[in-house]
Amino acid sequence: YLELETMFGNSIAGRFSTLEINPIWMARYLSYTILCESFFIGIYLKDPTKNMGKIIGLTLLIIIQLYFAFLTASRGPVLAMLVSIVFIVMLHVRFRIAHLIGFLVLLLVIVVLVLSFVPMDIAERLLSRDDGGQTTTLLRVMINLDALDIFWRNKITGTGLGSFSVFYLKYPHNILTESLAELGVIGFSLLSIMLLTAIYYIFRF
Repeated sequence: YLELETMFGNSIAGRFSTLEINPIWMARYLSYTILCESFFIGIYLKDPTKNMGKIIGLTLLIIIQLYFAFLTASRGPVLAMLVSIVFIVMLHVRFRIAHLIGFLVLLLVIVVLVLSFVPMDIAERLLSRDDGGQTTTLLRVMINLDALDIFWRNKITGTGLGSFSVFYLKYPHNILTESLAELGVIGFSLLSIMLLTAIYYIFRF
């Protein structure tokens, strides 16, 4: 997953990225992978003695990927990923409070340890609400309103995947309005079906 090109890619404003992928999408890709691995760990935990090697291997891989996710300094994807991991574990432990509390403590320890190896400026951005003047809350609201305006002018097919940041030169920081603007009703509906299907099978499993 972590190719050499990714590991030695360029940096945007000190944030981990590649020539082709900006920090936010890099954080999303890493978060998606971590969530998939967390799901499999949950499965393996049903028989930990038999699957201990797989559990340890996936845990180490998650820690490495979590480090690179922190380096992107993208709070939204990272926070959503951490909350989703807790949600996945809650499904597997069937609300056994003691196990859940133990896992939360372990997750907190891992996050703190990984953050301790992250450069100070990146850690400060992750833990602060200030973007260093790059994107204010008001500006984000305006960008998202513009994304919705683009959607209304291109309702069916949108303007094309990845086009918003290219033409607008700003990132909406909202995957819903971004998807509406770039994919239109057709693409957004397909994305929604995929997400709802995944949620259904998670609960069913």
